[in-house]
Amino acid sequence: MPALIQVMQVERRANTLLDTVGSTRQSAMASMILVGILLAMCAFYATSLMSRIAPRPGVLLVALLPWVISCINSYATHASFSYQTLVYPTVVIFLGAIKPTIWPLRTLAHATVAIAGGSILMALLVPGRAFLHGYSGNISLAEKAIIGDNLLAGPFNHSNILGVMLGLGVPTIFLMRRKGARLLGFAVVFWALLWSASRTGLVAGGVGMATYWIISMLRKGRVRSGLSCAILLAASALAILIPVSTDDPTAFSLRGQIWLGSAEYLTGNYLTGNGYSWYSAISAEENSLIDIAFNGHNLYVHMMSTGGLVLTASVAMLLILASVRATQYARLGINFPAAYMATFFVTACLEVAGRFRDFDSMFPIAIIPILVICVSRPREAVRPQTRGRTAIARLDDSSHRVPPA
Repeated sequence: MPALIQVMQVERRANTLLDTVGSTRQSAMASMILVGILLAMCAFYATSLMSRIAPRPGVLLVALLPWVISCINSYATHASFSYQTLVYPTVVIFLGAIKPTIWPLRTLAHATVAIAGGSILMALLVPGRAFLHGYSGNISLAEKAIIGDNLLAGPFNHSNILGVMLGLGVPTIFLMRRKGARLLGFAVVFWALLWSASRTGLVAGGVGMATYWIISMLRKGRVRSGLSCAILLAASALAILIPVSTDDPTAFSLRGQIWLGSAEYLTGNYLTGNGYSWYSAISAEENSLIDIAFNGHNLYVHMMSTGGLVLTASVAMLLILASVRATQYARLGINFPAAYMATFFVTACLEVAGRFRDFDSMFPIAIIPILVICVSRPREAVRPQTRGRTAIARLDDSSHRVPPA
């Protein structure tokens, strides 16, 4: 909603070097209200259920570690903080208190379809606000466009942001109860993805769907678990190997230049990196990376550049825990976690979906699923609920049977 308010109020144009556009008062106010509501709800429920956190402090520690290290890094490098920094730890404690199953994540499926459908409606009704604009403020004509000559950006500043968000949302559509709703959801989301021409979103979403369907065809739990592990290992390794092995600055739409430049600037700061806000800082001055680079366009490069080995290791621990949980779910015949993690790792090859400190537009679709997968217990997802409803109403899981192992 804040992003939609922003694009409807200001003249759309691409940001250039030394040129950034701040949020409007209404957009900032909407963001503050939404974050305030989220913090209040999480704090209320987490406080009432605080006694339930004790049995699993290790999981919460792993989940909180990237945020803690990012905050220490930010303080040491004089990076700014905001009220949005409070969201991550509050959500982690909240999830630890309620011990959710993965099924409520289907809410993200409805949100993904709504964003895709809303972006398409914007293109049909107010095209001047829906498409990616160039530096001049005019709608860009892009050679990489797949549908027409323009790139759909919807309520976001860039078509790649829309593409990454929709790509990460593709696996959540499998959580929808009705087959017709799933088919309609896939159609709407992939139409918007094609219109945005986000190759990363299309490939990531496709990999997520393929992972889900391939695992679904296997009957033995051990085989499902083993294949899930192999897919996630391959996808995560790819996210590291692609930037490390790239020596052409023009590769991957000039991402090679960002990766090579980031490695050059990192020399001597391998342990702690250049600081949380380093990319934002260098985008305000002449640099050898690219005309503008607000992030490393690869999760591994971004974590190393901003937080060094310390932050990268903490994020790796969290993603490893989520991946292990995903293989456990796959063994029980629940394939969404493995499909989502595969999608996340493929997205991480060329984009930075999550930064593990502040709340932003990607937080609900990029960070919350990972935290839920880590905190949840696979056995709970296939066990019919015999207890009464908790503070957060649990969905009926009785339809989710454990297939033969």
